[in-house]
Amino acid sequence: MRLLCKSCSFASNRRVDLFKHYRLKHGNSGRTQSIPCLYANCPCSFKTFNAHKIHLSRHHVESVAPNVVVSFSCQRCNLAAFSSEKQYFEHLHSHLKRFEVVQCVFKDCSFSTNIYSTFCSHKHRKHGQHSHEDFNPEVLKTLSDTPVFQHDPVFSEQDPEVFVEPCEDLSEVIKDRLGLLFLKLESCYNVPNKCIDEIVDELQFLSCSSSGPVLRYVVESTFKKHNYDFDSALLSDLVSNLCESHPISSAVGKDGPFTTSYRRRQYMKSHFSVVDPKEYILKKRENKTFQYIPILQSLSQVLKNSLEKHLVATRNSDRASKYQSFQDGSHFQKNIFFSSDEDRLSLILYIDDFEVCNPLGTSRKIHKVTAVYWVLGNIPAHARSALTSIYLAILCKASDTKQFGFQTVLEPLLRDLQSLEKDGLFIPSFGKVIKGTVVSVVADNLGAHAVAGLVESFSGPHVC
Repeated sequence: MRLLCKSCSFASNRRVDLFKHYRLKHGNSGRTQSIPCLYANCPCSFKTFNAHKIHLSRHHVESVAPNVVVSFSCQRCNLAAFSSEKQYFEHLHSHLKRFEVVQCVFKDCSFSTNIYSTFCSHKHRKHGQHSHEDFNPEVLKTLSDTPVFQHDPVFSEQDPEVFVEPCEDLSEVIKDRLGLLFLKLESCYNVPNKCIDEIVDELQFLSCSSSGPVLRYVVESTFKKHNYDFDSALLSDLVSNLCESHPISSAVGKDGPFTTSYRRRQYMKSHFSVVDPKEYILKKRENKTFQYIPILQSLSQVLKNSLEKHLVATRNSDRASKYQSFQDGSHFQKNIFFSSDEDRLSLILYIDDFEVCNPLGTSRKIHKVTAVYWVLGNIPAHARSALTSIYLAILCKASDTKQFGFQTVLEPLLRDLQSLEKDGLFIPSFGKVIKGTVVSVVADNLGAHAVAGLVESFSGPHVC
């Protein structure tokens, strides 16, 4: 098939040759000329060839013939503006998250649901391996149009300022990275909020107050270098807009989301995966409570990044010659739950008391706290020993734990663990429901005796 260039009479049988021709012959017109997408029915236009190449790799994959333009249409809202399967399913997920009923998009399937997890599980189990031919004709439309370099009237050379950018909003990306930096300083490096406030004040001075004269000098010298006549008021307005529109300036400015500790907390809760603790009342009159961080929600956030390779390696690895972890023991291998062919999550609980005040003082037992942590046992041993892999589940005063007992304090955790073992948890990265349970409880002598209901004194002749 001959591919034609509409800008001149060049023709070629290969898309690569046509792309090289356009770059050499028509790519030196400066930034004022937009680069149209190679596919005629795609309205996108780009500033650089690199952006064009990224767009082709993301939205015009080679799974379809280069002379076929694919368009996915939503049967729910009749929107047909999706050139890739990924974009189309992300749009369907937006309907499901609003609890709207969505029909299955594949042939000979009458399944429908308004639950996001149910739809993902059905797609993974019934239509895991599929191609474009498996979609309903109403959903997938293919047009046999020749892919030529053709300027769309909307993106013509008379209107060079209109571009469709292939990347995300960089200002939001920069804000998120800045928020992650502040969160890492606070949580990983134990930097106090007062120090972070000082850093924000310095960033505000560097990006807002002091950068104006520097930008003014650079812009003014650039205009003079190119013999461009400019107005002083225009220059001042340009420099002011550049300072105010910079992502760091807007983030650490007077009304920015990182100026105070409270605003940083609110930004992190709304933009990052934060699981808030729940307060449970032990005795209302005496204001005795404990905090529980839901383990199912925490697991969902931890497993957002796919760990399937570790789960499969744990289940199918051949370690008959030596012991490497608790999975190699006979109790684990003979366990009915873990000997299944399905993937399983193994959790390790750790229980210990710690003193939040001076442990050597006279009041060393007043503020003693019982803490319950959990670790995902499916990850490698070297990762399990890292502090970033240990997650908090329960915090309760040690005196309240002794008064009301572990059965009361552990009740919400045990309820979620029963749900995990019986019903499982849907993991989006796996596209299926995975069950799990506790494989071991780790504690020192005092903690182990307390959980088991044994005597917590080791000087007597009897342990019970």
